[in-house]
Amino acid sequence: MILEKGDMWNILDETNVFCITTNSYFNFKEHKNFKEYKLIMEAGIAKEAKLRFPDLPRIACNKLIIHGTQHLQFYGTRYISIEDYNILLFQTKYHFKDKSEIGLIKKSLHSLFHWMLEYPEFRFDLNFPGIGYGGLKREEVLPYLELFPDNLHIWELK
Repeated sequence: MILEKGDMWNILDETNVFCITTNSYFNFKEHKNFKEYKLIMEAGIAKEAKLRFPDLPRIACNKLIIHGTQHLQFYGTRYISIEDYNILLFQTKYHFKDKSEIGLIKKSLHSLFHWMLEYPEFRFDLNFPGIGYGGLKREEVLPYLELFPDNLHIWELK
């Protein structure tokens, strides 16, 4: 694992897989002939991703939805291709208002590790999970990140 300082968006065109921390909560609007489901992406890098890729909340939700619940419950990571970019959703919390949970981050890291085993030649970039809006301390998460190989780049703002 390599720690990086700065704006992770600067490497969007250079990385193979751009990982975005998120929750698993969605909302829906009923229209005349259909329901529109969208992943709630209202803070941090998830919000930035939604602003950059306006269809991402809908695409993510349609790919992940489990009908009959308000939670996607994807427990880990999920891959989405949008505008020629490989986006990996990295779950750190269930509800967008909750704090991140270290147990859920560990599940997501486990899932990320399997992606990395499948694509060892790829570069993966992930914002530091669980800190910031997640409410965890850097020291709580860092020991789990340090176990990863150098094709994982973890980003922190300067």
